[in-house]
Amino acid sequence: MIDFKYLKLLKQQNTLSLYIHIPFCVTKCYYCAFYSEDKNCWDKDTVNSYISKLNKELFVLKENYDNFFETVFIGGGNPGVLSIEQLRNLLINIGPSRETTFEINPESLTLDHLRLFKEGLATRISVGIQSFNDDILKILGRNARRKDNLKALQFCKTLDSLKIVINDNYFIKNNIISEEEYKKSNTTIKYSFDLMSSLPTQKLEDSINDIDTINSICDLKHLSLYCLSVEEGTDLYRLVENKKINKNSDLFEKDLLENLWAHLSKLGYEHYEVSNFTKDKNYCLHNLRYWNLSPYISLGSTSASTIYDKETLIRINNTASIKDYNNSPLFSFYDDEILNKAQFLDEYLIVSLRNNRGLNYDSMEKHFNITKGMLLKAFSKINKENYVVDQDSLYLNEEGIILLDTIILTISIELEKLKNIN
Repeated sequence: MIDFKYLKLLKQQNTLSLYIHIPFCVTKCYYCAFYSEDKNCWDKDTVNSYISKLNKELFVLKENYDNFFETVFIGGGNPGVLSIEQLRNLLINIGPSRETTFEINPESLTLDHLRLFKEGLATRISVGIQSFNDDILKILGRNARRKDNLKALQFCKTLDSLKIVINDNYFIKNNIISEEEYKKSNTTIKYSFDLMSSLPTQKLEDSINDIDTINSICDLKHLSLYCLSVEEGTDLYRLVENKKINKNSDLFEKDLLENLWAHLSKLGYEHYEVSNFTKDKNYCLHNLRYWNLSPYISLGSTSASTIYDKETLIRINNTASIKDYNNSPLFSFYDDEILNKAQFLDEYLIVSLRNNRGLNYDSMEKHFNITKGMLLKAFSKINKENYVVDQDSLYLNEEGIILLDTIILTISIELEKLKNIN
């Protein structure tokens, strides 16, 4: 138990983002390694208790951080399990931000969710499409089918033409923000879709067709494209182990990703992070904060936070199950880990080399006393065709991203050697 000590650090953070974990699913997808429980493990009262606990912890947070959150992300699980009123009240209690996103599964999305955007409570939605092939969706254990995914596309198409009336904004009507503050914030409604590649029985043309299906219906400005990962402890892992499903080879996945990335480039997308693509710089602001190691606080079972005590990075984890979370005092299952400089550096390498901003020279020197010259010396151990040296930073190109894990390990070892020498 942290005994609230990290709450005292919140005011030290120049800006702060918020993540809220909703660990409820109707059924659990076979590939999912995130903590969630299916409907056999919870009922309406369980959900009500969980939301009540979240709101109480949120109230304590806001008492200790007297500013609006920079960005907000409600993820899961499937936040679509919540009623519209539960989600609406949660968003009201959170307050306005530059970008407020909630995740949802296609089959849970209804026209009632438009209200959240009309009132300015949400500004962004992330929908897990994964595939438009019904056979593949069954293999993945998804509840949604092609028709549900197409309905979700139509919903987002509606968002493109949704007329925003300032006087309908909940926070303006209730004098929480002024019209001037509202106009300075990010007021454009955005949406993003998740797709998966390298799925069982899926061919390259199937993946390309998934991308093209979305773009034929929506003016999509943000896409997350993930390569299927077989995580230990999942149903998919057991199916692969029992040879009921075949996992694609690394060579197949490399060829597949290179072709899909090339296709997205032709469509005008910027590959700004390993698995994320955008048009017209419509980045996910919340994820950018993760990748910049900006401070964020998380609430809910098995959630994780990152905050700073001056230059010290602190990782906070909630290890509670839904049952433990509901039945325990506020913040009682939150444990902290103070990262030493070597751990901090590894974290920084992992998040920075994932995106096309890369390693900023000034930041490397400020946080770790690593000069540009030391960085270039470490990267001399890497094939020059895998990275780009810019005026202010060094970043991986797509050839380097394919080898991301190997490169991070190599650079981490080389930088530690150079620091010891110096």
